Amino acid sequence: MDGGLIANNPTLDTLTEIHEQNLALKRLGRSDEVTDLSVVVSLGCGMSPVEDLDVDIVWPDDPLEFANNVLGIVKILNILSSQTTNPDNSVVDRARAWCSMINVPYYRFSPTLHQDVDLATKDDKVLATIIWETRAYMYQRYGDVKSCAQRLAL
Repeated sequence: MDGGLIANNPTLDTLTEIHEQNLALKRLGRSDEVTDLSVVVSLGCGMSPVEDLDVDIVWPDDPLEFANNVLGIVKILNILSSQTTNPDNSVVDRARAWCSMINVPYYRFSPTLHQDVDLATKDDKVLATIIWETRAYMYQRYGDVKSCAQRLAL
């Protein structure tokens, strides 16, 4: 597994490593080598569409209810799996909060896709749709893109 999967979103890990390296450099008297952050840009691979989930687990009174519970447990396990590998939502909120605490602008770009897409997909229609959705998303976020570009040009 790669670091992105284990860390979900490696932004916090990167910020932590930069901070720890800066502390070590200061302790060694090499403060001139400290890295001062000016901006953090986080690029996502696209967010999955929001889905309604109907999960109801009750103590079974008959075999049919037991079968329904098994399906409910499978749904819960799928939710747990997707949440432990989720690169968005609260992990992004924590990275944004960390950057806010150290007064560093934070930009996150990750379009919401109309469907879950496998990383190894080769279907041209699906890929073209993703490109279109990403382009529309970037136009919607034009102000943030422009602000980010200006900060990166400094």
